[in-house]
Amino acid sequence: MLTIRLSRIGKKKKPFYRVVVIERTRPRDGRVKEAVGTYDPLKKPAEIKLDAERVKYWLDHPEEVRVKSSEGAQVTVLELQVHTEDLGKVIGRQGRTAKAIRTVLGAAGIKTRKRYTLEILED
Repeated sequence: MLTIRLSRIGKKKKPFYRVVVIERTRPRDGRVKEAVGTYDPLKKPAEIKLDAERVKYWLDHPEEVRVKSSEGAQVTVLELQVHTEDLGKVIGRQGRTAKAIRTVLGAAGIKTRKRYTLEILED
C-alpha cells in the first residue's frame, strides 16, 4: 500500500521537506517511489510546490480528485474531494496523512497570519 507524505531532507534547525510517494511500512526518510513536490516552512509565506499531474497519477481514480477553496474573513476552508476507494490513501493509517496535511496547513497559516481548515470529502 502506498501513501503520500513528507520526508525531511533539511539540516539541523533548517527544515526542508519533500512530498513523496512511499510504501506505508517504510520509515519517514526511507526509499521512495517518487518525489512529487517540496515544502519549505522557512520561507515567508511557507512554500508548497506540488506536481499535480504526478500526484493524480498515483491515485486509483485521478479524475475524481477536486480541491475547492472558500475564503472567509478569518478562515480559509480547503475541501478535498476524492473517490471512495482513494479515501484511505488520503486519510492514511489512523489519520496520520490527514494530520500531516493539516499540520502543513497550520504552519503555512502561522506564516501568513491566516487560519486554514482541511475537509476531506468522499464522492
